[in-house]
Amino acid sequence: MLLIDKETMTIHLTRGDHAILDITSEGDDGGVRKFEIGDVVCLKVMKATDYKDVVLQKQIEIAEETEVATVELTSEQTKIGPVHYKAQKYHYEVELNRGGKVHTLVGYDKNGPKLLMLYPEGGENDNG
Repeated sequence: MLLIDKETMTIHLTRGDHAILDITSEGDDGGVRKFEIGDVVCLKVMKATDYKDVVLQKQIEIAEETEVATVELTSEQTKIGPVHYKAQKYHYEVELNRGGKVHTLVGYDKNGPKLLMLYPEGGENDNG
């Protein structure tokens, strides 16, 4: 399951699921800012209790000018932490690095942190 609440920017994701996140950026004029060749977009997911503890980091380099940067997370990458019986709360941010200058596109703001809610997956059974 992947669900993104557009109002709060909360990502709801089941642990172990493949996910494709489409990132857009707003320009200074309120319109869409295009990503340029060579831009680097970075998604960081941190423990809610310790921002230094990055549990997932995924970077992509933009190969052609586009309005949408697509960050693809594999099933292995979303297997964060051990299997739990209840949802786990993480914080996340998305940064744009353009020419050595970093711009936070999504992250902690006046409304608080951006959340990634990681929902439990079933355990594995070796019996097939």
